[in-house]
Amino acid sequence: MANFSKLCITDAGKRLLNLKLNAEEELLFTEMVMSERKYDMAVLEELTGLEGIRQRADIRKETRSEDIIMVNAVFLNSGLEEGYFANTLGLYACLGKGEPVLFAVAVEQAAAAYMPAKSQTLSGMELKLKITLENADQVTIRVDQSAMATVGDVLELENRMANHLADLDNPHRVSPAQLGIEEGANHYIHPNTHSAAMIDQDAGHRFVTDAQMQTWNEKQSRTGDLKDNIVTFDSEDMANPEGWSDVALISTKEKMSSLTWKLSLIAKNLRYLWKLIGNTQLSIGDGTIAGAINALNMDLGKIGEKMFTIVTSKPSSKYTVYEDSYLYRNSFGMVNLLLHVTATTVQNTWHNIAFTTGVFSPENTRVLSAFLAHNDGTMEPINSYMFSDGNIKVFNPQITGQYNFWIYGTYFV
Repeated sequence: MANFSKLCITDAGKRLLNLKLNAEEELLFTEMVMSERKYDMAVLEELTGLEGIRQRADIRKETRSEDIIMVNAVFLNSGLEEGYFANTLGLYACLGKGEPVLFAVAVEQAAAAYMPAKSQTLSGMELKLKITLENADQVTIRVDQSAMATVGDVLELENRMANHLADLDNPHRVSPAQLGIEEGANHYIHPNTHSAAMIDQDAGHRFVTDAQMQTWNEKQSRTGDLKDNIVTFDSEDMANPEGWSDVALISTKEKMSSLTWKLSLIAKNLRYLWKLIGNTQLSIGDGTIAGAINALNMDLGKIGEKMFTIVTSKPSSKYTVYEDSYLYRNSFGMVNLLLHVTATTVQNTWHNIAFTTGVFSPENTRVLSAFLAHNDGTMEPINSYMFSDGNIKVFNPQITGQYNFWIYGTYFV
């Protein structure tokens, strides 16, 4: 068991008391700390903090009567990773919401009490301090050695209180007769069934008959999943329709029967269209759908035959036409051109970079879209023309060298 000396009020504690005498704020004791370091009694007043603090404990209880304050705290080993010897006790206090200071210190007078680590038996100690406040010069703080308790004493008392409070059945064993209650007065037998006559209906609680339940179950669902709903309507759909039927506009808040009727008309019209297309009876102008599609297929075939790689005149020996180049003309006379070429060209000079045959040459000079591709991936617009003699020219604004050119054009011949 610990045997601490009388607590010595530190210089910081005395300053706090002087402030207390001239202030309305309350003196509050915030915590106790336990240190394993040994201090000489002569230096206790000068201390502003303790070294080697191993545990801190909040003030567990505090009682006040006139100038006497009783505070206590419990130190347990439940959180200790390593045991230690309790050599020095420190008490911290503050005024109101101020910063806590080391108010008083006590040192162990005999062999220090040992607080074991948490891996061993649960152990601890409860410390009670009696503080008498008369004035700043006459303040005594005494450790109540008789009130020192082991953790077993504390826990046993708390367990007794907890067991007493938990016994909700009848902790004080009071009999019904003592309370003036007749035997069996609190015994109620609930009936197994309730007849309708026993229950009063009101606006929010009504009886429902089997017929009403059946009617309710057959109603359409207004919200949620409609997959099981059944709609009765006169369907207009048929396997072999003979004509087209106009469908009125679908409007908001329309009934389900009306919507499904319109959907049946739409299905009938789709079947009728499919019937006409299959028999080549749906006409466009003077022909049929089938005829128009056949003619388009023939025209597309001709376009494919006219697609070829451009034959070019070479500005220099370093000249390449890439395979993605093309030139074609459709049956309507529209020409599409893409020329992708690498060539060595002279700065600020016009160059014949390609030519086409007569069937692809425009009647008048056409402006083409042309770009010079740089190594960093950027494209620089340059001037380019397609002439009536079939020549394609570009103008190089850059220094003389080899460049990658992209030339596009669409025109009619």
